[in-house]
Formats: sequence, C-alpha cells, structure tokens
Amino acid sequence: MPPITVVKMINKKTLLVVGAGASAEFNLPTGIALRESVIQSIHDDRALDDPTRFRSLIEIVGLSESQFNSSVYADIRNAQEIILQGLGLYASIDSFLFAHAKNRFVIAYGKLAIVRAIVKAESRSTLAHVEADERERRALDACSNSWLFEFFQTAFDGHNVESVADIFKSVSFIVFNYDRCVEKATYVALRKGFNISHDKAAQILSSVTILHPYGVVGPLFRPDAPSVLDFGREVLPSDEETRAHNIRTLAEESSDRALQARMLAAICESEQAFFVGFGFHRQNIEILNANGNARIGRVYGTAYGISDVNADIYARQVEGAFRAKNEPTPHLVKLHPELKSREFISAYRAVLAS
Repeated sequence: MPPITVVKMINKKTLLVVGAGASAEFNLPTGIALRESVIQSIHDDRALDDPTRFRSLIEIVGLSESQFNSSVYADIRNAQEIILQGLGLYASIDSFLFAHAKNRFVIAYGKLAIVRAIVKAESRSTLAHVEADERERRALDACSNSWLFEFFQTAFDGHNVESVADIFKSVSFIVFNYDRCVEKATYVALRKGFNISHDKAAQILSSVTILHPYGVVGPLFRPDAPSVLDFGREVLPSDEETRAHNIRTLAEESSDRALQARMLAAICESEQAFFVGFGFHRQNIEILNANGNARIGRVYGTAYGISDVNADIYARQVEGAFRAKNEPTPHLVKLHPELKSREFISAYRAVLAS
C-alpha cells in the first residue's frame, strides 16, 4: 500500500485580520463595550478615592511612591476628568489615547483601565474554564459556536498528529484586540483535536504568527517571556504595571519598527485575506498599508451592522492599503454587512481551502 499523503486544506498563504467583533463570540467586549468598561473603572476609582488604588498608575508613569504628592494627585484627578468627559466622543479607546498622547497620566490611566477590563472579561469568557474538569464540556460546547472553531475545522482537515505542527505554517493573524482569545482557542483546539500534551500544544502555538498592533495583556505560554499570564486569571495589583506596559497606543505602535516589519512581512507574503469582526477604523486600515508591496489577490470580510454605503467605502480603503505597485486592476474586496463572524467563516470554508 502506498504511503498516505497529507493534503493541507489551507494551501494559500492566508492572513486573518481580527477585530473586537470576533472576540465578542467568546463574551469579550466590543470596542463600545470596552470604552464603557474603562469609563466605569474610572468612576469606581473616583468613588473610592483611595490613594492606594493609584500605586500601579504612579509606577506606569515612571514615578516612585515617595514622589506621590498633592501635585501628582491633582494630575491623576485631571486625567480622570479628561477620560470621563472625552472618551465617549471617540469611536475607540485607541483613537482617544492617540489624541491625548502627550498627557502621560491619561495614557497611563487608559492602559491600566484597559488591562483591568480585559482581564476581567477574559475571566468571564467561555474560554476561561475550558480546561477545568467540572465545566469543560459546557465551555467547549460554547466555544464550538465561534468563528475560530469553524476555521479550525477547515485548517485541521487533512492533518494528523504527525503533521499537526504544520497546520498554521500558511496562516498569519493580525489581531487588533488586547485579549488572547485567538491564542487560547488555538491551544485548546490543538489539545482537544489531536490529543497532544500541553507542552506540544504550547510549542506549536508559539510558532504561529499572531501579531497584536496595540499589544496584549500578556503572553500565555512563551518560555522566553517572564510575564506569562494564564487566561482568566486575576491580575494582582503588584502586577498591573507590567501588564499595562504591554499595551501600546497608536503612536507607540508606529514607533515599534520590529512589529511593523513583522506585520508587513505577514501582509506581503499572503495571497488572500479575511477580515473577521473588524471595525475598519481609518487608523487601523492605515496600519495595514503595505506601501505597494502586497500581493494579496482576494480580500473578504465581515461588516456586520455597517451600512452598505459605508461598507463600499471601507472596501475601497482596504483595496488601497493592499494594492500592489503599478497594479492595473483592483483587488477583489468583498465585505458582508449581513454576516457575523462565525457565519462568515462558515460561508467561506471552501474559499479558505481553495
């Protein structure tokens, strides 16, 4: 009998651009909900008026506890007012922080509030207890109703335990979220789908290209990272400074040359792209601009809740970001206002595998 040949189901170099709408399927906040969580966190601080709550904030700014005085306290209270009065006027927390990039207290407070909101949301996510025996079945069932598990059904097809490490070699993720839903779901799917060890799944996960332009609250399993944070685990006050430094503003993202190079490589190497739960904010589309070096021929995406008129405009903006130099014809860019993330991946499984 001739040897069985493993046929990879995702052959084309594929880019998945992931936004908050995709993580919402795991009970993580959308951009609007995150904005409201940040505002609520600051309201809570104001109500408590407990200076000990500001210890992490002071450290993020770069001050020591001995430097905390009435002037610093006034700066903190002013930052609270700026955020409470202004954040609601912006489409996203990222845009707001970019507008206040020169105010170190606003930036520090924004990052700290993001960490608290995301870690709290991860603890309530359907992914948080997927490894716990007493809740495993229920959590795994909940996760199966998500876009990522639809994606895994296509990505895993044709692979076995011997080839499991090759599943994601043709796939890159650019994730515009602070959470680790892509990482956690991938780890769980590898473990459950191929019955492999924790170490093997973590090793494969570490080799997958998953890039976060705005940072992430912490790595899951990387052995080279001292600040690993388990998914769903509470962050201690003493650890908040480390987590907040993992968050990037738009200005900080643009100055991270190594990250920009990795994102550009992921875009330029890809032949097709899928936007999942992405909000199409102008600054985020600009982050994806390949400066004429992309070779992506097909682009598809969700645009759930977005009007047809706006979806057409966003499609042209994406086409411009991915257009190759001297390209005579535009890319195929198709956005779907009628599809949510899971429905979208399900509808495009054959395209993914083509």
